[in-house]
Amino acid sequence: PEPTPAPEPTATPSPDAGRIAFQSDRGGDGDYDIYVMDADGDNVQLVTVGSFHHDKGPAWSPDGTRIVYSSNRLGGALSNLNYDLYVSSAVDLNGLILQQLTDDPALDMAPAWSPDGTRIAFQSNRGGDGDHDIYVMDADGSNVQLVTVGSFHHDKGPSWSPDGTRIVYASNRLGGGLSNGDYDLYISSAVDPGGAVLQRLTDDPEIDLDPAWSPDGTRIAFWSTRSGNSDIYVVDADGGNLTQLTFCNCADLSPTWSPDGTRIAFMSDRMGALGFEIYVMDAGGGNISRLTEEDSVPLEAVWGPSATQLLTGIPEAPTVTPNPQLITPLTPAVTAPPLPPNPTPLPGT
Repeated sequence: PEPTPAPEPTATPSPDAGRIAFQSDRGGDGDYDIYVMDADGDNVQLVTVGSFHHDKGPAWSPDGTRIVYSSNRLGGALSNLNYDLYVSSAVDLNGLILQQLTDDPALDMAPAWSPDGTRIAFQSNRGGDGDHDIYVMDADGSNVQLVTVGSFHHDKGPSWSPDGTRIVYASNRLGGGLSNGDYDLYISSAVDPGGAVLQRLTDDPEIDLDPAWSPDGTRIAFWSTRSGNSDIYVVDADGGNLTQLTFCNCADLSPTWSPDGTRIAFMSDRMGALGFEIYVMDAGGGNISRLTEEDSVPLEAVWGPSATQLLTGIPEAPTVTPNPQLITPLTPAVTAPPLPPNPTPLPGT
């Protein structure tokens, strides 16, 4: 269906807005590390440390104490394609890895923690046929199960429904080849893994990628090239009411919802020479402001739980024994220098 223009925004930002985790190469040594910052862009802190490897695709535990991410840190080179999943503390920011969750010579990437904290979904090409599928495992790395099946296509970027029963992801499964660029959004069961697609959400010859389920379960945000540029869209969880949120002659990518569902953060190169930075807007579109300004590439931002959510209804995090052999702790935590004020107005809003 044709997207409808975004209505005038009515959302009111919550004063209790949580934190944003993201990957960036701002460290100056050519690799990507994981950082966290306040929802207004202040208090940027380094989570992971080390050189000659990349840490990518952070995702928060639902209690906000841990971050799971993908890393090739045991391969000895930036070009190493052996990515596994690791967990680090989001509270004690000293670079210490709490746990290595996967150990497979394949690419394990794009982790997503289940809402109840017991499982983690991720994409991997460990099946041996060259394509990426969606898997789930227990939060301690055990009991790995295949969610999507099939050959000659990729399934990417899983995101959980808030009730933990379904997973939305992007797939080029109807294109007939791994290089096919026609990615649409699909939903599969997270309760009964086995490959059955419950629903196809989008059907467009362009690219639909990086779906993110809203906290209330009613909408899914994603980015798409269907406008001729890469813009942010939302669609109802049943596939209806497609709405375009950004209109920019630029690349707007990787949306992530605030914990209260009133705002969406995303990546964009709309400032031209600044390259990609992290921006935030109202969930209905509009009121776009820039959170970062750095001569680097911040990518894969994800919004963490608010303090209110930390105090109500979230299972207590299990005790994990740190493995200091994986990385040398950095003390004290590294704090990035203050950022200059956001410019207003921004182009393309």
